Amino acid sequence: MTITINGSGTVTGVTTLATTNVSQTLTTPIVTTTIGVGNATPSGSGSGITFPATQSASSDANTLDDYEEGTWTPVLTPSAGTITSQSCFGSYIKIGKQVTLTFKAVITGGTVTTISNIGGFPFTTSNDNQQACGAARETQVTGTMWEILMMTNSTVADVRRYDNSSTVTNSYGWQGSVTYFSA
Repeated sequence: MTITINGSGTVTGVTTLATTNVSQTLTTPIVTTTIGVGNATPSGSGSGITFPATQSASSDANTLDDYEEGTWTPVLTPSAGTITSQSCFGSYIKIGKQVTLTFKAVITGGTVTTISNIGGFPFTTSNDNQQACGAARETQVTGTMWEILMMTNSTVADVRRYDNSSTVTNSYGWQGSVTYFSA
């Protein structure tokens, strides 16, 4: 049997044509904008994940189980001279074991001639024989670049000028960042 529908909407070749109306309902899917994972919970605003105040450590290295943002106070230590006044502030972001610090540190009083390290990092570095490096720019005097070398299992980093000179004067400061892995 052949059914032909011509341009006028007439069906030919069929003795009896039964017509059935079918009603379809389209349901719009519901999308959830938050998820819960382990001890992490959906945020109250409905747009993200909230991690607990203390890390909920996972045994799976591929599980993101910690996120934190905060502030820290850098501490400059001279190897020659004294610091009577320093104005230091910084912030950090910790994602899993990776920590990224930013900071500004200014010496405003004392008889400092050399700086040996910067300390007060909010998390101890890992103890896996990897060294973390960062860089700082001298903001008050010449704009000279400094290297920050953080050793394993520490919250203090050695500081060196790229030109191997370590002379510092009052009203001296740095602005920089360091990224490292925490213990």
